[in-house]
Amino acid sequence: MVQSVLSAEKARAKHDTKQLQQQQQHLSVVRAAGGNMCQTPLSFTTDSRYFFTGVGCSIKIYSIATGAVVKVLSPPNSAGAHQDKVTAVVLNPDNPLQLISASMDGTIKIWDYNDEVLLRTFQMGGPVKQLILSPAQPDYAYILVTPPGDALVYQVHLDLSSPDAPHTRLIAEIPACHHLAVSSDDTYLAMAARFKFFVWPVNRAQTDVNSSQLRSYTVREGVTKVAFNPTKNYLAVGQRTGRITFFHCFTDETKDKPVLESHHWHYKPVEALQFMIDGNYLLSGGSEAVLVAWQLETGYRRYFPRLGGPIQHISITPDHKHFAVSLANNSIRFINGVTQVIDQVIQGVQQPSSSLQQQQQQPQQIDQQGQGDGQQAAMWSVLTEPRHQHLVLNASAGGIQFYDGKMDRHVLDLEVIPNSNNTRGSGGDRGHVSHVSFSSNGDWLATVDVCDDKINAVEVFLKFWRWDHDQQTYVLHTRVDSPHTSHVTSLAFHPSTGMAITTSQDKTFKVWTVQSAGDDLLWTCRSVGSYKDMIPSASGFSLDGSLLIVAFGSLLTAWDPVHSTVQATLATPEHDTILSVQFINDSPFLVARTASHLFVWNILACTVWWSYEIATAQLAVDPCSLQFAVVTGNTVVLFDPASPKPLLIHTLDAPCLGITWQRADPKETARNDSCLMCLQPNGVLQALAVTSLSSSSSTVADMTEQQDVTMLDANAGANGLLDGTFGKRAQRKAKQADDMQERINAIAGARDEWMDGGEKTVTASSNHNEHATAAADLLNAPAHVLPGLDAMYDAFMASLMKLRVSDDDNQAKITTNGDAMDWVNDQEQQNVTVSSSVAASAPASMPFTLDPLPSLDTLFRAGQNDATITTSASALTADASDASSDDDNDDSDDDVDNIEW
Repeated sequence: MVQSVLSAEKARAKHDTKQLQQQQQHLSVVRAAGGNMCQTPLSFTTDSRYFFTGVGCSIKIYSIATGAVVKVLSPPNSAGAHQDKVTAVVLNPDNPLQLISASMDGTIKIWDYNDEVLLRTFQMGGPVKQLILSPAQPDYAYILVTPPGDALVYQVHLDLSSPDAPHTRLIAEIPACHHLAVSSDDTYLAMAARFKFFVWPVNRAQTDVNSSQLRSYTVREGVTKVAFNPTKNYLAVGQRTGRITFFHCFTDETKDKPVLESHHWHYKPVEALQFMIDGNYLLSGGSEAVLVAWQLETGYRRYFPRLGGPIQHISITPDHKHFAVSLANNSIRFINGVTQVIDQVIQGVQQPSSSLQQQQQQPQQIDQQGQGDGQQAAMWSVLTEPRHQHLVLNASAGGIQFYDGKMDRHVLDLEVIPNSNNTRGSGGDRGHVSHVSFSSNGDWLATVDVCDDKINAVEVFLKFWRWDHDQQTYVLHTRVDSPHTSHVTSLAFHPSTGMAITTSQDKTFKVWTVQSAGDDLLWTCRSVGSYKDMIPSASGFSLDGSLLIVAFGSLLTAWDPVHSTVQATLATPEHDTILSVQFINDSPFLVARTASHLFVWNILACTVWWSYEIATAQLAVDPCSLQFAVVTGNTVVLFDPASPKPLLIHTLDAPCLGITWQRADPKETARNDSCLMCLQPNGVLQALAVTSLSSSSSTVADMTEQQDVTMLDANAGANGLLDGTFGKRAQRKAKQADDMQERINAIAGARDEWMDGGEKTVTASSNHNEHATAAADLLNAPAHVLPGLDAMYDAFMASLMKLRVSDDDNQAKITTNGDAMDWVNDQEQQNVTVSSSVAASAPASMPFTLDPLPSLDTLFRAGQNDATITTSASALTADASDASSDDDNDDSDDDVDNIEW
């Protein structure tokens, strides 16, 4: 009975500890990766080994040789960090260890990037879109501020030695001004608007610039970029038609009637202009993904085609060896100016096109009878590759990207649709990958790509790829042209065998198997299935592969994947079309998602376990636990299949394009299992993991598992969030401690009194109680006032183990016979518990056996210290005394009083 009470108390303490730990856990961002590395022009160190670029609200430092991120300045949510997108990153020419950054949060910050220290922050009063330093006086800068309304151009004096605010001078207020450029000798500043550009002769006056000092020039074809020739006195103006015009307008003869010189190759707007330092070459780029190098004296052009995306910025390294081209596909390519080859490519997270993002966010239009409208959307955006735990992104045009989210680096770009980047003259979709699935071991990859150029018929291809260990990439193994007569709605692999399933809007699903054909393998269609002339919208295999679930409208059909026979049909309570189904890891639960509801089925009972009315856009099941996550709006909700109550909720700062689970590092999560990767716009990857609000919760859990539960342990398992700082709730916890201690002392005292023949002294019990009370009071104090472990050890151990002290009369009754006097043996000591006294086991030579212990009710009625327990116990004690007397009489010759010393 004593053990049952202690077991109940232990179970209750564990349950309270578990609930407490769940309350102290939350879903938080533990790691951020990716981002748009091409949002600002690049800035290089003086040795041309590293470059700086703005990525979101942070500044990342990359190594040109390896492409790895070396340092991160202004990380999100850190002290002194930018609160909005960084728009300019410039190295200070006077101090090569200082970096100047501008942001849309209206601040200009100066950093010591070597020590990662923020030196100074200047408030500009509006979003800073562009910042350029004066070539003659680097402590002066020209900034473009874009508040609501007309754009403002300022001249700012960035003086670190002065604690006052920087002196700002308004140069101009220009509608729709979007770009600035300054001449190499700092004599002219050019400001580009829509169909005009303005030129201001630079001066260092203290007052604002009068509008009469500005000269404006009209460009009918629109202005996109402006750039000064570093050695010759003219301005290059990029236009929307792709033309580049040189304006000679800086002399007295030409300032009113400029001399124009035109160069035209681009057929789309010019997005980037950069002169080389000698002024003899001009680099230009645009949406054609072609870098054009102009030799200005001869008019000769050199082309660098098929760079992979529209050109946004062009930079030249300080050693004039490489052209750094920033592309819209979030990659930077370093082109050797001498050999004219690409020496290095640094790739970030690729972003899908705007049309593809709209397709991903539009659900399939299938009515409740399972009839579709023929429209197919890209149903995935991010997955986890099982072989290396890389993220697989549906981003690049006609391909998929493998990205290492932990190391923040690009791994592989697999081209699924050849020549998909050539979009000239085509207004339709050149192709996109609609579905991707991996086998459980990662040996096989299946893709479905769709090509619809709005000119020819729609083409659908099913491709099986096999992992090549030598090339460390996936190689195309089998291509199936037109696997269905309509769009494919789902694709899934069998978890253990070479089997895959595809469902389509042609109202059929097909099972594909791999078979041996000599020395090679061959993928073939093994069977075709259908159900009541309805369109299958989703499919999935159970974890053991014994069950195949195919969704038809609002119905779930269970199939035998080997014999292709229907085993059961399940109908959801609602009539919404099921968009995706997934089995929960190692459980009988199945999650089905519709546009407005979330259903959890128990497949063994063939019933809906619970349902939740929630509009979800994404669903991901954790392969390492029984949890799954859904995305609704900007919120990530974590569920357990056993209960409809959400476990954790986290709100993102941007829309979520996709989620997937990835194995986490032990330092990132409190449970050491998986983290949830969220893909956001601009290629931002955020890792969400379950973390603990208090580090003491894990310590409490370990103590509860390792020790037998006394009241001290139970109280330790109920630590609150602020208990470690401010102490416990003394009244409630002290009352619980007193009640439990009284019960334990009563049981221990009655048991010891009965085992010692009613001759247990009061002194030992009182000493034990005093030690226990002192230890409990000691550990109830706040953590910051507790003494060291060496000072608390004796008191704590004394509260757990009572010192066994025998009376003189008991010592007189003990004989020298080893077999008869060995009352405390090793077996008895192993049975000692933390909360009860020692129950002595009888030696084999005793002539009697112990009766069962008295009940708890009898013990409590008898009292705690001085009352006789029960008649049965008294009789048992008398029998034990008689047996001891017999033993004494038998061994009287060996009595210590009769020995002649």
